[in-house]
This record gives sequence, C-alpha cells and structure tokens, in this order.
Amino acid sequence: MQIELSERQRATVAAAATIAAAAVILAAVVALFWAIGSFFAAFSNVFLPLAVAAVLAFVLRPCYELLNERLRFPKILAVAAVLLSLLLPVAGFAWFFGALAASQITGLLDALPDARDRIMTWVSESLPALNEFMETNPFAGRISQAVEEMDLTSLLPGFGLVGDTALEVLQSVGAGLAALFAWAVLPVYLCFFLIVEPDRFRKLDHLFPFLSPSASRSPVCATASSWA
Repeated sequence: MQIELSERQRATVAAAATIAAAAVILAAVVALFWAIGSFFAAFSNVFLPLAVAAVLAFVLRPCYELLNERLRFPKILAVAAVLLSLLLPVAGFAWFFGALAASQITGLLDALPDARDRIMTWVSESLPALNEFMETNPFAGRISQAVEEMDLTSLLPGFGLVGDTALEVLQSVGAGLAALFAWAVLPVYLCFFLIVEPDRFRKLDHLFPFLSPSASRSPVCATASSWA
C-alpha cells in the first residue's frame, strides 16, 4: 500500500533529513580535524623541523638566488654559503654563552673542595654535641628508638615511587634525544627547499596527473561530470 504524504509532512521529513545530514557531515568534519590534530601532535617532532626549514628557506631564498643566478655560484656552493651565513652567528652565540657557562661550572668545581672541607669541619665539630644531645634528651631518644624499630617493608612503596620517577626521567631523556635527532636533519630539509624550484610546487601535474587539463577531458571525467 502506497502512503501518500501531505505537503507539510514532506517538508517536515525533508527538514529532518537535512538536519540529520548536516549533523553527520559536521561530526565527520570534527572527527577529521581531530584525527589530523592528533596525527600532527603525535609526529610534531617530525613536522615542526620541516615547517621551520620551509620558513627559513622562504626567508633565505633571495640570498640563495643572488649567489646562484647573479653571481653564478653552483647550487651546492650557494647552499653551503647560505648555511654558513646562518650557522656562523648561531655558532658565535653558542660559543659566547657556552664559554660563559663553562667558566661558571669550572668556578663551581673549583669551589667544591673548599665547601667539602668546610662541611667536614662543621660535622666533626658538631658531632660530639649531637651525640650528647641524643643521649641526654628524652625526645631525641624516642626518635632514635623509633628509627631502630622501623619496619623496612614500609619503605618499599617509597622505593617503587623512586623507580617510577626514574623510569619517567628515562622516558623524558629518550624523547629529548628523539627530538634532538629530528632537529638535526633540519639542514637537510633547508637544502632541499632551497635547491628545489618553487614552480614545482605550483605545477602539480607530474605528481597528480588527474589534475591536468587533459585528464578533465577524459571519458571517465566526462561521465562523472554528467552524473554530477
């Protein structure tokens, strides 16, 4: 039996279907953006150096083109000159502050023997008074007795906490080393972005053949267009 819907019922069904379709599309878009954000967050150590290299290449390209096109430097020599012009100030900055930090650390290491001697002198002078206090003061005697009667098994949770903390520190060190290795390949990315021609990013026909004008005249595209 065929059910006949009134005009108002048809409008209601159409509105409900439109709202449901819009909700599904919105949920799909939100899920897509969430997946993309999670992907980039998980691999940020890979994509962040790539993005920084792209920005540096955009800034340093005029210098590279001056050396390569006007001064007729070979590509490798022009890239090496650009890298040196970028790395020399960074190396000078690191050398200055590294030497300052090294001098501070050296002074600290030189002062350690004197500090150790002072601590040992203070302990040797304070130890008799501390022993006398522990023997004559009843409260100190109670503390000593409590320490002697302490159950060592109660310290096991503390050791477990220390082990968990050490494991977290090792994981942080591993993540830091991985990030350092990811940033170490930044010069490779920079060389690639400098050497490659910008027109290759504008002309994507060799990477995506279906975007070429000839592909739009193919029977498959014509059929898809007619169905659309």
